Amino acid sequence: MIPHLFKISIIILISIIFSFFKYNYQENFITWFTPFYNKGTVELTAGTPKYMTSNLEYNYLEYDYDQELRFYTLKKSSKAVLDSYYKFIFSNITKSTKVKKVLIFQEESNTNLLKKVNENKKNLAIISAPQMVDKMSSNLPLIQNINFVIVCSYRFIFFIANKQSQISKLIEINNKKINIGLKDSDDYIFGNNIVSNLKINNKLNIQPFYLNPIDSFKQLINGDIDGMFFTDLYPSTVLGGFIEQDLEKKLVIIPIDGINQEVFRLQNIFVEPVAIDLNALPENYLPVKVKELEYTIYRPNLKTFRYPDFIVCNKNAEPRLSFNIANSFVSNLDIVNSSQFFLKNGYNYLAFPSIGNSMFFPTHIGAKIFYNKITINTTMPDEKCKYFVGNAKCTPERIEGSRIVTGLDDDD
Repeated sequence: MIPHLFKISIIILISIIFSFFKYNYQENFITWFTPFYNKGTVELTAGTPKYMTSNLEYNYLEYDYDQELRFYTLKKSSKAVLDSYYKFIFSNITKSTKVKKVLIFQEESNTNLLKKVNENKKNLAIISAPQMVDKMSSNLPLIQNINFVIVCSYRFIFFIANKQSQISKLIEINNKKINIGLKDSDDYIFGNNIVSNLKINNKLNIQPFYLNPIDSFKQLINGDIDGMFFTDLYPSTVLGGFIEQDLEKKLVIIPIDGINQEVFRLQNIFVEPVAIDLNALPENYLPVKVKELEYTIYRPNLKTFRYPDFIVCNKNAEPRLSFNIANSFVSNLDIVNSSQFFLKNGYNYLAFPSIGNSMFFPTHIGAKIFYNKITINTTMPDEKCKYFVGNAKCTPERIEGSRIVTGLDDDD
């Protein structure tokens, strides 16, 4: 009898060991046999005791990571130096999403950048709103596979003049040598828009140049051109670098003012007027004075416009990828908005739900699932839910939380 039981015990033990090693890559030995584990979805149920979750979470960490993300950005500097803000963002994406490594590539043009994403479902990119609008009107096939994920930053429009040109406002660019920018650039889009806008009520004749930002700054400092349009993050690595080298204080930043704002904003639905603090520039810039134009550390606010940068992906990308990136940003906005980049310019502030607004092209399914999960959409909120939490998902927890915050009870 005993030998027979021993044989049965050995068989059971071997079966258990075999099962353990067969399934340990996706779940631990305990969860395979518990009622808390859903084999169909490979997840624990909501009522699983906490002491059972640790090994499963470990297995997720070990096996549910993407190996790498491939991000494409526009090359702004001749030395291909990645902006410090993007380094910060990519670092946080690596830490807070399930990805082991972020690879960064810089393209010479927005067209090439979009081609990389359009052709490969594993590639992502950072692209500006005006570029997306431009390609929708001029090269629709280029963006047929492009989907929106999230707004990751804002850019700003600058006009910079050589002090000797005596330009103190935009209308004074008449009969001057002005760099509009490379044709596949935001500089070119806004430069053309602003010049056309000024011509509505004024006779205006300029000698246009079509240079990249680095060559344009060099020619501006040398006096070969009088002014240039320039778009970038702010603080700007490129602008700040040239101002640091400008010991003779030749560079003057002119406000984007005196244009027909109504027309300008109809042409560019994504722009917002702002007044940025010039104290975020290197210390040697302020004070500055040209004719009636004067800025000091106490009166540093420059009128301009901002517009968004988007993270985009291929429409066939894994839903988990865009879900994780959107989740990473939204869940860590307190960290992002406390960085030095944001503290130096309040208009860099990223706020939800506005950063989840694609404005004019499709949101990727993974990001869309995330936004639907946490935002204010529900199909049939009851009256109590409308009263306490607007259109939010009508859970008892939300109603109770709103009741506490507002100080109202059910009878009010």
